[in-house]
Amino acid sequence: MGLISLDFDDLVTIFDTAVERDLGWVEIYLDVSAVESDADRIRSARAERGIGVVSVASMAKLSQASEDEVSDHAALIERSIRMAAAVGAPFATFMYGSQPTLGVRDARERFLRRVAPLAELAAASGVTLLVENVFSRGTPGDLDSVEVTLDLFERFDAAQVGLNFDPANFAIAGEDAYPRAYRELRHLIRYMHLKDVRPVTEDDEPLGNRRVLEDHKRGKFLVVPFGEGILDVRGLIREVADDDRGVVVALEPTAKGSERTAWLDASIAFLKSCGVMTAGIESAEAL
Repeated sequence: MGLISLDFDDLVTIFDTAVERDLGWVEIYLDVSAVESDADRIRSARAERGIGVVSVASMAKLSQASEDEVSDHAALIERSIRMAAAVGAPFATFMYGSQPTLGVRDARERFLRRVAPLAELAAASGVTLLVENVFSRGTPGDLDSVEVTLDLFERFDAAQVGLNFDPANFAIAGEDAYPRAYRELRHLIRYMHLKDVRPVTEDDEPLGNRRVLEDHKRGKFLVVPFGEGILDVRGLIREVADDDRGVVVALEPTAKGSERTAWLDASIAFLKSCGVMTAGIESAEAL
């Protein structure tokens, strides 16, 4: 099990929170959280606490980026690759992004052209690129269905590019995240983000430090502790454990402060009740 650095304010907190909860991995985001992205500090924090860095990620959206923006998005992915190599993380992770101006096929072909040199850089650096499935936010066109995801990954060399599977993102998009999406995409999955979600209601106000996730068609969803949302977390996590493929599952609280603490405590208690919560591996080299 791992922990995502989104919504954490510093490097020490993300590593210490993982240690306190017997989580063996962290994912470092370069451009969203305030976590420092200095390789020496990351290596030092990792070594002192026996924690692996599974992924260096960013919010880069290579398909969504306009021609004027694409160089900035590509540069962020390049930086993630180089940082991952520097700190011993096996993966560099980013997103596809909604695409309102191109059709699905044209958007896919343009994405493939854009990602090709990045995949080569990653391979030369000993890092695997991962693309995350995400519901379409403001406009359609993201990796928000099983079919679109399969179509894209059929064009990849599986040794160079894999799927960062986020079942809740599929659920927000209206897909059957489990069992269908997991079972049909299992051969592509190299890493997993795990959260549970449900539609926002008036009773959820005020939201405090919790983030809302909004699909362009299905509206607003709130991240809730495992077992309180629309995702069959128990069934999914048991099957992931039974598959025993060595996939790191990273918890995604999407909240700060006391809300994050409450989410982690409740969600980890749920995982323990499923019989799958164990202390993590100390070294990402095991991947």
